[in-house]
Amino acid sequence: MCPRAHYAESLHSIDESADYLRKTDTSLMLHYSAGVLQAFETLYNRHKGGLYRHFIRHISEPSLAEYLYQYI
Repeated sequence: MCPRAHYAESLHSIDESADYLRKTDTSLMLHYSAGVLQAFETLYNRHKGGLYRHFIRHISEPSLAEYLYQYI
């Protein structure tokens, strides 16, 4: 692949990433159900902090909570 084509492909990926950041959770779930992995990655990154806090709050053993969080 020539450098210009790779650069153009990279820019396209950045544009798509920014587009996914603006989508609603519902829209992202629909995209993910259609097989778009980037939609799931966006959802995960959007909610991972809340998920971690949920595990810490509801599981009495912090090491188990961290293990479960990493397992997901």
